[in-house]
Amino acid sequence: MLNFLQQAAAVAADAQPEPSFLMKNGGLIMIGMMVLVLWLFMWRPESKRRKQMQVENAARLRAATMHARAAI
Repeated sequence: MLNFLQQAAAVAADAQPEPSFLMKNGGLIMIGMMVLVLWLFMWRPESKRRKQMQVENAARLRAATMHARAAI
């Protein structure tokens, strides 16, 4: 019994702890966070701006069409 406990203690002392989830996947998580920040601050506002411009252009086209119809 004593021999078994000594062997178990020696194996436990030699065993290295398994790396944590963050240590294994830290780089992947950082890349994901950078893409999220890029989307929040660049892509999303640009798509909103583009959509607003499309609405404004459509309104101008309708107004020009209405003026042309009124002139006839």
